[in-house]
Amino acid sequence: MQQLSDILSILKDKHKQMDQLMSFTKEMEKMVDMNDPEGLGTVLNMRQKTIDYIDKLNGDISKALSGLDKEQKDKIKQILESKGEPVEFENELQADIFNTNRMTLSLLQRVVDLDAAVSKKVKKEE
Repeated sequence: MQQLSDILSILKDKHKQMDQLMSFTKEMEKMVDMNDPEGLGTVLNMRQKTIDYIDKLNGDISKALSGLDKEQKDKIKQILESKGEPVEFENELQADIFNTNRMTLSLLQRVVDLDAAVSKKVKKEE
């Protein structure tokens, strides 16, 4: 159970970082709207550091999964890879992992959508 708690903790940190990434992406949009290349550079740098940290967290999740027995690993992978289809949980930790991951994926989609909108703005200005 400790390994599942560790995975949940990493996922919660990942969600927090994803929220920070969303804030930086919104700030990036403001810098583009204000035509502030210096401010944009600063925001892009901070944003990249957050992305790098999220990548590290993904590695931490993989490492934590490797410590599980095959049955647990397969179950957690099923939970993490679920695209909304029903998943039967064996305990509350699995449900928490599912819900935290789902919220993080939803936030990621919002970041991607906003990033695409900002990219379009930048291309129009070129």
